[in-house]
Amino acid sequence: MVRIDQTAEQVYVDRTKDQIEAAPEFRRDAHLGNADHREALGTHYLSSMPFGVQRA
Repeated sequence: MVRIDQTAEQVYVDRTKDQIEAAPEFRRDAHLGNADHREALGTHYLSSMPFGVQRA
């Protein structure tokens, strides 16, 4: 997250819309305690960073 504008009720992130839409789905009730799903999310977001995780 880059910043939050509470007045405008907007969150600014350093990801493109396509990157966010391509992320694995997250449903709190189904995925919060799931270590495999948490790893998939981390891999997805780190893979787009300059020194992030390489995709297989």
